[in-house]
Amino acid sequence: MQKHLDALIEEAKQRDGKVTVGGFGPQGSTQHIGLKMLENVADVEFEWVPFNATPDIVAAVLGGHVDVGMSNLSGAQAYFEAGRLKGLGVHGEERLESIPDVTTFEEQGYDVDSSWVQVRGIFGPADMPMELQQQIADAFHEAMKTEHYQAYARSAGVTDSWMGPEEYTEFAYRISDVAQEELDKDSD
Repeated sequence: MQKHLDALIEEAKQRDGKVTVGGFGPQGSTQHIGLKMLENVADVEFEWVPFNATPDIVAAVLGGHVDVGMSNLSGAQAYFEAGRLKGLGVHGEERLESIPDVTTFEEQGYDVDSSWVQVRGIFGPADMPMELQQQIADAFHEAMKTEHYQAYARSAGVTDSWMGPEEYTEFAYRISDVAQEELDKDSD
């Protein structure tokens, strides 16, 4: 098994935190918190460079403006297929179907919270009846079963979730707590 993150971690140690990582959003964004998890378990620091979209991150990596990028797969997939980008690791519980040779952070020995994922959800007014919430969730889950959606999801590296309203709410609170814990480690 190749451990591509080891080389990145070693480079960060050698350059004393001057390895630049381009990712979506400002400090505190989902991707930034994922990077903080890696920093905390590897005892290194990176320099976060925020971008507004995955294509901007890809362009910055290819142009040599940042050392590495952290993004969703969708906007970078074609560059992986063309051999212009190389995956260093997947921050998730499992490898991605469309790039199966790229190992997870945990497989490479970096024990991050692999349940930490960028989450998309549906929301409505606080007083929405649970029955209506469940009907909406069921409709979305049915749409997610379509061949068109499944093709998109696999190519984009999206992991399906079949959570209902109550389970999703609990999950959202849990990942919010995880985010706060990771960000608080910086202030310790």
